[in-house]
Amino acid sequence: MDALSHILEDIPISQAEYVYISGRGNWLIEQPQQSAMVIYAVTAGEAYLYLHDKSIKLEAGGILLMPSGVRHQTGFPDSKHSLSTPYLATPDRLTFGGHDNPLQYTGEGNTHAVVLAVRCLIDAEMSRPILSALPDCFLLHGENNQSMPAWLQLGLQFLGLET
Repeated sequence: MDALSHILEDIPISQAEYVYISGRGNWLIEQPQQSAMVIYAVTAGEAYLYLHDKSIKLEAGGILLMPSGVRHQTGFPDSKHSLSTPYLATPDRLTFGGHDNPLQYTGEGNTHAVVLAVRCLIDAEMSRPILSALPDCFLLHGENNQSMPAWLQLGLQFLGLET
C-alpha cells in the first residue's frame, strides 16, 4: 500500500454519495465550494476539470481526487468559455444514485464520457493536518501508468464493466 493510502485509511469518511454522469457533446457542471471530498473516476471517454483558471484532462482509467472540495467545473470541451451557462450542481440539485440512472448532459458534438463522481464527508478536525498539506487536486493516471495501485486499477476496471 502506498503512503497516501496509509494516511487516508485513518481518516473517517461518512455519508458517501455517488452519481454516474453521462455527457455527450459539450457539457459542463459547476460544483460550488463544499466541505466534502470529491473524487472523479472516468470510466469511458474523456472530460476536463477546470480549477483556478487551468484545465486538467481526465481520460478513461483516470481518477482525480479533490480532498478539500474546492469550487470547480467538470465537463467537455477543453475550453470552458464555449458554454455560456453551466449546470450548477449544488448538493440539493443532484440526485445521487447508481449507474442505472446516470445524470444525462447533451450538447453539440459527438464526444461521449461517463464519469463516476463521488462526494463524501470527512472528519474535519482529524483530517485538517493532512488536508492542509495536500494540493487542491491530484490526478491518479490511467492503467498504463504504474503509479496507480493495482487494487485501484482493478476497481476502476470493474466500474468500467458496470457502466
